[in-house]
Amino acid sequence: MSILHPATFVDDIFPYTYLTADKVARIVDGELPVSPVIPKIRRDTEVEKLKHKLDYYQ
Repeated sequence: MSILHPATFVDDIFPYTYLTADKVARIVDGELPVSPVIPKIRRDTEVEKLKHKLDYYQ
């Protein structure tokens, strides 16, 4: 379960949730080794693109 800010894009959070659940399932099933590292997934959202454009023109 995740508690998110209402303006949060679910598409940005889902990959982390999936990776974390997969790693936990592997640990519980005894499939070792499991890397504790969760990679940073970077996605430019439309809001970020607009902010970059505004910053550029100001």
